[in-house]
Amino acid sequence: MAPLRHLAIALAVYNIFASKIERQMIAAEFQLTSDDYAQAHATHLANVLGKRLILATFVLGSALLVTLFITLTDPAARPEILPAWIFLVGMLLLAVLLRSKALYRMQFKKVKALHEPIHFEVGNNGVVFRNRRGVTTVNWEGLEKWRESKSSFLLYVQPRLFFVVPKRVLDIDQVAALRELLRSRVQ
Repeated sequence: MAPLRHLAIALAVYNIFASKIERQMIAAEFQLTSDDYAQAHATHLANVLGKRLILATFVLGSALLVTLFITLTDPAARPEILPAWIFLVGMLLLAVLLRSKALYRMQFKKVKALHEPIHFEVGNNGVVFRNRRGVTTVNWEGLEKWRESKSSFLLYVQPRLFFVVPKRVLDIDQVAALRELLRSRVQ
């Protein structure tokens, strides 16, 4: 009986002094959608490339206009400019395709493991992702960084490897608690 009393007293003391965030465990069950996946990768791309992708698209578009002007004013230059046109149009299409999220939706369709239900938990020890194929546990030190978009949290275990937690599966209090927990535990 005495050990139980000591445990109860210890728990009461912990509850008095521990912050609300330290005591809270956040858990959710979800299934990623192609929108979740595409939006997460678009957020990652925007964080990695930032304004460089927009600048590259602008430069490619400008170069296309300059070469168009040259071919209109000097028809003899057309054969010499054709390879540049092919390259510029290809790069411009690639930039537009990356921004459109179409590639990520196709990738989501191909990877069947992404279609399975996921159980997500976060607490004092770190983050746990569980599905029928296995369990991934990442302690707080194992998370390099995190990002938040309008629709999800991205939890990075490596610079280009991250877990997606859609906000749609969390209630407002859980979103705020997860954000605060990530701020306090991850860079």
